[in-house]
Amino acid sequence: MFAPHPDDEVFSMGGVLSQAASRGQSITIVYMTNGELGGDADTRIAEAHSVCEVLNAKAHFLNIPDSSVKATHALFLIIKKLVVDLKPDNVFLPSPQEYHADHRGTAACVWRGLQEAKFSGDAYCYEISRQCECNTLIDISTVMESKKALCDLYASQLTENNYTDVIKSINKARTYTLPAGIEYAEGLLKINNIYQNPKGYFKNIHENAFFDTLPYESPVISYLVRTKNRPELLDRCLASLANQAYKSKLDVVVVNDGGVDIDEVCIAYRTHFNRLKLVDIPESIGRAAAANTALSHAEGQFVNFLDDDDEIDTNHTQVFLNQWRRDNSIEILYRGVRVLRANGELMQTYNEQFSRGRMMMNNFIPIHAVTFSRKFIDIGCRFDDGLKSMEDWDFWIQLSRLAEFRHIPKITATYHMVGSSAASPHMQGLYDPQSHVNTVREKWLPKWTAVELGLMTSFLQQQNEQRFNAELEDARQSMMRTLTDG
Repeated sequence: MFAPHPDDEVFSMGGVLSQAASRGQSITIVYMTNGELGGDADTRIAEAHSVCEVLNAKAHFLNIPDSSVKATHALFLIIKKLVVDLKPDNVFLPSPQEYHADHRGTAACVWRGLQEAKFSGDAYCYEISRQCECNTLIDISTVMESKKALCDLYASQLTENNYTDVIKSINKARTYTLPAGIEYAEGLLKINNIYQNPKGYFKNIHENAFFDTLPYESPVISYLVRTKNRPELLDRCLASLANQAYKSKLDVVVVNDGGVDIDEVCIAYRTHFNRLKLVDIPESIGRAAAANTALSHAEGQFVNFLDDDDEIDTNHTQVFLNQWRRDNSIEILYRGVRVLRANGELMQTYNEQFSRGRMMMNNFIPIHAVTFSRKFIDIGCRFDDGLKSMEDWDFWIQLSRLAEFRHIPKITATYHMVGSSAASPHMQGLYDPQSHVNTVREKWLPKWTAVELGLMTSFLQQQNEQRFNAELEDARQSMMRTLTDG
């Protein structure tokens, strides 16, 4: 947490800090100034140490003269080094909408410092002296007394103003949209894209408040990308996302499953999306577990997977949106996919109507063809990390038992038959696909209901009839050729 002055940390986030301390989370508070214009500097620093002792937090003082926090390159680099050294999961900074110049200066410096540090965690703006832009409310009712006790440790400041009552009023007002049982809340703004210019970021917030009057007409869509050791293919994949006709509300999560460093690849695309989050996994955890990691970081109303060797056409997202805007009861929708050989030659297409009976027998829908509601994440649908392959088919079976798969017969994506990465299923010569098919079938066989078994039987009968009719037609054609030749 970056605090402009000693006391700002507890006035703004004393409740959240108390909760974090009770959970044993690691806390570091960086104090930008010594607060000398608000009283004796040594006294204020001693009070800050007392607060950190209660929170079991580490204190770091930059000792910038009070009212002198300026957005300078030197300060950007100091903050960059702190972030790189501490490796935080979450960073909290004041809102740029605060009244005090040091508050705004701290916001500007930390925002830029996070960019310099290539920060890929979550960043939040907090409010101190006024209600600022907010998209996250934290219930602090049960720790309000703890927050008050932390504020009381700044005895030198409580004689300057009735801060305690002012802060309680702000926290009380934040409960306006919350259930009646919540007495106090702290407001935060989770920054979806720290790599966007802060001026543009807040301008977009204000414009959206006026122009996005029908928020569900423009949902955030999360694209979840698994990758491993193929930065050149990841670059092509991300480029296809950046080229979407609809990209103002794309949330991109890249999971690096134990592969080489891909920071430089991702940095080039950070400003193209609503958010681009990179999740680095030091040692490979496998396809299914990497997919579950991606799901845990998705923030969109809808979700679409890609592997690094996949790409989507510019209209892929728009095709989904057009259908969903006509019928917002759609929870799962898929489009067609072309399969290309390494030389660019068309090998086949996947673009068939949905059949539950067929889905029970084999997979015919590539993972990046499907956009589905995050509802399925919220109710607990996950990939089976016991499966080494066919995990997407297993996931589709889960979803097919819960909702209807809608099909739009337009080809809007490409499936590249290249490589041997563990993040890609294109390894026909390296493993026995039938054994993985059998594993999924054996998993689900005891779970099928009588109705589902009936659907499977009907599909198999239909397949046999089609095969018989095809063989009959071949025999008829052969007989006709024989008669003609005779």
